[in-house]
Amino acid sequence: IDQLARDEHGYVAVAGDRQITADRVVVTTGPTGRPRVPAFARDISTDVTQVHSLDYRNPKQLPDGPALVVGAGNSGAEIAIELAADRQVWLAGRDVGNFPFTLGGPVYKVMNRLLTTHTPMGRKIATKTRGGGTPLVRLSYDDVARAGVRRVGRIHDVVDGVPRTVDGTPLAAASIVWCTGFTRDYGWIKLPVFGENGDPDR
Repeated sequence: IDQLARDEHGYVAVAGDRQITADRVVVTTGPTGRPRVPAFARDISTDVTQVHSLDYRNPKQLPDGPALVVGAGNSGAEIAIELAADRQVWLAGRDVGNFPFTLGGPVYKVMNRLLTTHTPMGRKIATKTRGGGTPLVRLSYDDVARAGVRRVGRIHDVVDGVPRTVDGTPLAAASIVWCTGFTRDYGWIKLPVFGENGDPDR
């Protein structure tokens, strides 16, 4: 959908050269939007292969040599473990913690119903994790360590084409996978439906 607006007949969704008119619209685009990558990524040497987790498929996409995975949430931890099978891997980012239950188990199923933006608890967690990784649910940082992945601090800047951690450590990687989440993009919705947090709320 390129644009969603309203006229005297109802809601109008524009998709390319098509227009769809409806009495009701439900936006179910989920939490993802545009891949988020820090601005300093453009200063990294062109010799370094960079991909966002959205475009990552398997280790064969990346050149041989050390890999830097930025973002220590679920995607970052899983990709780092996969890459560590045949190369040195750094996993950069803060510890986001673990959910204390098994994915798919009975407690998970209950919490999956409770932790939505329709409940006070769910809204609290959504606010707390906005802009950062959510707690790990499929593995732990012990699993990351056992795979041989080295945890490092947050990436702070780039010097001479090389990314550095917040403590100034340079990481000369051959490839970087940005597991830094997404920026929600509702610019296509041309309606007064946004709350104070920038999300549609009615």
